[in-house]
Amino acid sequence: MDYRKMTAPCGIDCFNCALYAARHNDKLRSVIAENMNISFENALCNGCRRLIQKLLSA
Repeated sequence: MDYRKMTAPCGIDCFNCALYAARHNDKLRSVIAENMNISFENALCNGCRRLIQKLLSA
């Protein structure tokens, strides 16, 4: 894993981020959604740098 690519512009390392971990954990995702008062669908992050890199290489 390239840790530089997994550090988001917000400054949080993706591997230490609850929203990133919620991708594979519906219970955590539900707790985040409730605590942040957001929808279940929005309570996750797929890692923005990975997405940007994917878009740039297309």
